[in-house]
Amino acid sequence: MKSLEPNWLDKLTRREFAFLVITMLVVIGVGYYQFEFSPLMKKRERLATKTQEVQNNLESFKLVLNRSSAQKLTREIQRTEVEIKSLRHEISDIKSSMTENVEDIVQALGRQARTNRAEMLRFNSHESRVEFKGGNFRAVTLTLAIKSHYRGVGRFVKSLESIPAVLSIKELRILRTRETHPLVESELIIQLLVS
Repeated sequence: MKSLEPNWLDKLTRREFAFLVITMLVVIGVGYYQFEFSPLMKKRERLATKTQEVQNNLESFKLVLNRSSAQKLTREIQRTEVEIKSLRHEISDIKSSMTENVEDIVQALGRQARTNRAEMLRFNSHESRVEFKGGNFRAVTLTLAIKSHYRGVGRFVKSLESIPAVLSIKELRILRTRETHPLVESELIIQLLVS
């Protein structure tokens, strides 16, 4: 018969056995920490980060919804409607001012020149047809030459706002020569749109 040889565990002293048990516990603890606990903690951190992102997005969404409440939208719509009415009124004013007679406008320009102590030297006009925003209008180009002081030229140009027509100043030239000193000779090219 075979004699039973003692197991290697039986050969260990109590101290060696204690070290072996402690070493096994440390290895199991480190293994658990590395392969089980640490991945779970990383997964928990990722989930916490995603939860925070979702919560931030939800807060942003709530903020946007609060800003666009029904009352605010109603006020914005009313403000826009008021602006539209104002623009329609302005457009109708412009259209009505475009029906002014060219001869009346020329007379008004002459009166404005006299009022501002300016002498009208020359006057010339040229007329053409233009299509503007769905309508057919006359584009009247007036070339005026006036003689006055610098302030008179400024007052005359400022007084153009009272002329009842859609107009634009295409060119303004001011010339002072020995013959006209201390006065200046100004040439204005004005374009009117009339129906």
